[in-house]
Amino acid sequence: MNLRYNMRKKTLLVNSKKPILVENKTLGYKLEFSLIHYLSENKPFASKKVSYYGTTKFESISDKRKIIKNRKKAYLGSILHFMRSIYNKSLKEHKFGAVNNGVIVDLDTFIEVKIDKDKAYVQVLKDTLDIIYYKNNAKRQSKMIVKGKEFTIDKFGNHYSDSKTIFSGDMGMQKTCDMLPLDYKK
Repeated sequence: MNLRYNMRKKTLLVNSKKPILVENKTLGYKLEFSLIHYLSENKPFASKKVSYYGTTKFESISDKRKIIKNRKKAYLGSILHFMRSIYNKSLKEHKFGAVNNGVIVDLDTFIEVKIDKDKAYVQVLKDTLDIIYYKNNAKRQSKMIVKGKEFTIDKFGNHYSDSKTIFSGDMGMQKTCDMLPLDYKK
């Protein structure tokens, strides 16, 4: 692993030539995470920002009932669940909404989706989406900022954009240990 700390900017930059191997007993996976980029910014008088990306390879090591339940719990309300709901145009059905002036409204009000072949092209109509996932009287809130206001989702729920997509709140707190493979089916 290559670690570079910039004392003046108070940033830590990390990348790795070899994959990081993780055994996630809670979700029943071995995963191989190839870290391409990790950046931690801890600037005075500002909130700490952490961003990372890489590629993952999953291997299922258990299909016990408790593991299946844990996977479903990790999936519901996750970024993967959210992206698949956008792709399938089923945000309301999957209990995703938006908060606008203190009121929960349909997220479809703030996004336009065009499907072409196996890709959904998404146009965000607001600078920041205040997302709420409401299931069984539990409300989990997140914010999504898409710089450039456009991103693409493939049929598996994998999203990407030319600019940055930033999540905060509940979705922003999800880590590698909460990740599921793109072929996950609940």
